[in-house]
Amino acid sequence: PVLQDLLILLIIKVTQPLRLSATAALCERKDVIVVSSVSCIYGLGAPEEFFDMMISLRPGMEKDRDEVIKELIDIQYNRNEMDFHRGMFRVRGDVLEIFPATYCRSVGQIAFSAA
Repeated sequence: PVLQDLLILLIIKVTQPLRLSATAALCERKDVIVVSSVSCIYGLGAPEEFFDMMISLRPGMEKDRDEVIKELIDIQYNRNEMDFHRGMFRVRGDVLEIFPATYCRSVGQIAFSAA
């Protein structure tokens, strides 16, 4: 039973970022088709719920750093300065680093200018 539980956790760790990436692509683009088993997409929820768990940030957009941090916490991101991995963010001065929960391998950096 313990080995089986570990295997299930490993499968979730691998498939969850892929599920999030596929769902994000479906929501953001019109030219996407996802081929998947039912078990991979089961329980994704309504598209409105997914959109409610997204934050839109674009170059040149003016947004308060603390407001973005609060929004990240609201959508279940965790702040961690040391153990930095998927679904985490950290703050270094006026720079916010976000490690997306999706299958993206790069960390996003957002620099806020002092008001």
